Amino acid sequence: MFASALARYRAETAARESEDRFRLLADTAPLMIWLSGADGRRTYFNRRWLELTGRRSDEDLGEGWADSVHTDDRALAVESYRSAVSARQPFTLDYRLRRWDGDDRWVLDHGVPRIDENGAFTGYVGSVIDITALNTALRAVLESTALRSAIFGSLYVRFAAIDRDGVIIAVNHSWTRFAEELGPDPRAARRSASTTWTPAVRPPRRRRRRAAGARGHHRRPHGEAAGRSARVRVSISIRRALVRDDGRALPAP
Repeated sequence: MFASALARYRAETAARESEDRFRLLADTAPLMIWLSGADGRRTYFNRRWLELTGRRSDEDLGEGWADSVHTDDRALAVESYRSAVSARQPFTLDYRLRRWDGDDRWVLDHGVPRIDENGAFTGYVGSVIDITALNTALRAVLESTALRSAIFGSLYVRFAAIDRDGVIIAVNHSWTRFAEELGPDPRAARRSASTTWTPAVRPPRRRRRRAAGARGHHRRPHGEAAGRSARVRVSISIRRALVRDDGRALPAP
């Protein structure tokens, strides 16, 4: 009996020491960490979570954590979490979490099941990171891209974007309509734009244009291209501007 009590005491001591080490690690981590029991009720939040929400630990235990989730996101977040717990599957949620000053922060909440040495499910361990800055940057990129696309598509003149190898990678609606007028196959608009116009440039001008591009000159473009169809010959003026990888035009010398 004494040996059994001693073994139990040693096991309990080891478990407490392991938990103390985990809490020390969790409280010094730069991200938010939580634990739950097998029923999904939260049993622990680290210091980073409490600092962000400004709430006491006992306020967020159990299902109290959901009170800090934005009202528009709360129902879906809780439902998705409960479904994952029922299925004992990993999950990833994104929702707005109310900060201590009332500001809503977008967070990414990822949880994985905890399995003990006997293979029994004991709950979840989760990590939460603030992705507000990432969401803001992504939204700015999408809005900028949408604006450029709208401007590009609405230009009245025929306009094409060409990469540094001289391959046309995008054309606007005016160019597409022009290409459709040249041939019977409307689906060949982009192919017509990227393969037909270069051979149609008169040889002397084409050589000068390619040489200038190879030397990196910023001289205002020149030249004329002829679009061909079975019955008509259409001349178009080509104007060219060099741009950087970020989309900004390079200044002319």
